Amino acid sequence: MRENSTVTIHSAGKSDMESVRGILNLYIETSACLWSETLRNGRDIMRMYRLHQYSDRTPLMVAKIGREVVGFSALSFVSTHEGWREVAEDMVYLSPKYTGQGIGTQLLEAVMLRGHQTGLFAVIAKINAENTASLALHRFFGFEECGVLRDVGIKFGQRRSCVQMIYYYNRTAPDPVSILP
Repeated sequence: MRENSTVTIHSAGKSDMESVRGILNLYIETSACLWSETLRNGRDIMRMYRLHQYSDRTPLMVAKIGREVVGFSALSFVSTHEGWREVAEDMVYLSPKYTGQGIGTQLLEAVMLRGHQTGLFAVIAKINAENTASLALHRFFGFEECGVLRDVGIKFGQRRSCVQMIYYYNRTAPDPVSILP
């Protein structure tokens, strides 16, 4: 558990999941940063909880102020193919009234530390190109841009682009020229 004045970061428990669902559904309804259009129900969110309990490499963390869940972060497996077992994808979401207070930084730090402790090789982020706050947060942590998928997503009837970023644990990114045949 990590505390910073009134904010506490810890692994999510079952009792936190209804609040996680509320935050997630708010972003689904109101924000272009999450390209889902289907609201999550109680069964969906408990499936998410169980998936994140499956492995130490897929932590689901919550930020609380008092008893209120004000945000969450997670690492998820990138693929079911075994070759991807050392790579995870991150997510960080905050209740809008708590953005800009450093809580997202604490949440990303918590899951990145867990990823390091469990031996992950890398963490990737897929971020809406318009989400400048998330791009800045990931750059702050040392993520590097590795590509842009232009106009691949749709949210609110508009095409959206995805910036792909990567963070390597214990290794610097290879020079792209050096890996070409």
